[in-house]
Amino acid sequence: MLGKKKQVARNALGAALILAFTAAPVAFAADEKGWYMGASLGQYKDDTSKDEIDAAFKAAGATNPSTTLDDTGDAWKLFGGYQFTKNWAVEFAYVDFGKVSADTTVTGGRYKIESTAKGWSLAGVGTAMVSDNLGLFGKLGVLSYEVDGKLSTVSGTAVNFNVSDSDTKALYGAGLKYNLTKQMSLRAEWEQIEGGDDKLITIGIQYKL
Repeated sequence: MLGKKKQVARNALGAALILAFTAAPVAFAADEKGWYMGASLGQYKDDTSKDEIDAAFKAAGATNPSTTLDDTGDAWKLFGGYQFTKNWAVEFAYVDFGKVSADTTVTGGRYKIESTAKGWSLAGVGTAMVSDNLGLFGKLGVLSYEVDGKLSTVSGTAVNFNVSDSDTKALYGAGLKYNLTKQMSLRAEWEQIEGGDDKLITIGIQYKL
């Protein structure tokens, strides 16, 4: 009798496990209102071309400039926002765009340019859920940023100087968000800055407070 009870228990456990693994995915619908925060990692792509840099060296009197670009930086950002409804939110972020560089050889010398950028953004975010857990979102806002550049001499006539610049431009983008739990989501997004082809592509985690 005891053996039969154990067998029945094993069968019940087996049936429960099978049902658990074959059931439909759990829907984690996020709350419509509240604060959230998160962090993302990715790459920044600068739109400066080697032709532009070569032209700048020629304008300065250099001859036969030839530039090699490293125009992608290792970027990261911290972000937070407030979700007013399931479709609309306001989001702010601090972004470090990483470092991009150029190596230019001219007649009689070689020079290196390095540039870093950081900034703050504020944007409206609209989300449309395409399934219980997957949503598409778009954003539109502004980015205030500062760029620090450095020109140094590798060989040839010594030319070394630093320059800084700042600006505020429109920012727009789009992405995907997948709800892992009721509070945590995975998100991937693409953002672009007005007036050029500078892009920021990141993947990160969003957490509902």
